[in-house]
Amino acid sequence: MDRALALGATRAQWGSTIESWTVLADPEGNEFCVLQSERDYAAFAARRRGEATVAPTDD
Repeated sequence: MDRALALGATRAQWGSTIESWTVLADPEGNEFCVLQSERDYAAFAARRRGEATVAPTDD
């Protein structure tokens, strides 16, 4: 996501509060989604289910 922002993308105003992705807009206004890593999404899904999660590691 940092790279997209550095290349001119901006955070798009989007009505949903879903935490597993972020909606950005390119400099021309085209919206696109940036998804979390598979590990981060698995931790997010486990938290939503009320399960314990393993702390993330630095890759």
